[in-house]
Amino acid sequence: MISIEEEELERDKLMKAGKLKGGLDELAGKSKSIEEGEVQEERQKVGMQADGPSIPLWVFLKYTAALQTTFREINKRLISAFGVDSSNENMRLDWEQYVSLKCFFELFTTSQDQLEDIWMKALDPRGLAQVKIDDFKDFMEKIARGAMSEEPTHVSKSFSEEMLTMLK
Repeated sequence: MISIEEEELERDKLMKAGKLKGGLDELAGKSKSIEEGEVQEERQKVGMQADGPSIPLWVFLKYTAALQTTFREINKRLISAFGVDSSNENMRLDWEQYVSLKCFFELFTTSQDQLEDIWMKALDPRGLAQVKIDDFKDFMEKIARGAMSEEPTHVSKSFSEEMLTMLK
């Protein structure tokens, strides 16, 4: 845990020194020019000075082993189902959110009722009570395939089709 905090402090130092202006975009290879004042303002907007123990979402995404084998977009949809703004990786997870996410992704100790809510929110992020068949099949296919293959496999395609058949 200390090494993560040290890495975050190092990122902050680089950002303040003007050597890391784009934050996560720059780390991902996307150059983006942001002035230091704008960075500070953005950090205050997303609650970087949280009350109590918290970690940035980008740290959770990078260091949670269970998330390394699935598509990033699937991970973000699942994280959004917990009420976390996954569109902003500088968002900080408070202790309760962190524990809930760990229980779901790694410890598998989430209750049946919570699992139903999470999967419903992940499948239908807008809460419209309807999901397009193609969106459902794509979501299920990517879960089955994982991030190991760029193209859908026969197994992942079959899984998504069988899941749809099972739910009809």
